[in-house]
Amino acid sequence: MEIPILVINIGWQDHLAFALRQARISNRQSPVCFISDVNHQLPEDCRSFSIANYFSGAAEFGKHYYHFSAYDIGYELFCFQRWFVIRDFMRAGGLDRCFYIDSDVLLFSNITEEHRNFEDYDMTLSCGHCGHVTFINNREVIEAFCEYLMTVFRDPNKTEIRDVLSD
Repeated sequence: MEIPILVINIGWQDHLAFALRQARISNRQSPVCFISDVNHQLPEDCRSFSIANYFSGAAEFGKHYYHFSAYDIGYELFCFQRWFVIRDFMRAGGLDRCFYIDSDVLLFSNITEEHRNFEDYDMTLSCGHCGHVTFINNREVIEAFCEYLMTVFRDPNKTEIRDVLSD
């Protein structure tokens, strides 16, 4: 089965057409899903989804988010909220796995073939810490990750994973 490719973005920037087109060229059999707040002409065979339909978990997280990053608050908050959008999109679509890329990533590999290298892992992160290129191979892991984020941000005293896991 081909793996859906998810791209999430707020607004439209010109680079999106290139990123979506390249994902489609490299992955003819995988659905390329663009989740956004804009209705824009997409490259052929890319599917558009309204982020509003998958944002309730992200909005709830936003109520608890506290900012302690050097990055802009809007940017950093959305970096967390994307996980909730992915989770809710996977729930709504009954997806057990997907591949997520940030909107500024050009994808040249067939991710269904690449998946063979990562199929034994529930979730991958680039360079061990960044989510801009991520396989999610088990919906339960994104559920658990979002719950972890909610737990940490609901209680600012729980900033260590051991604090969360001890509950």
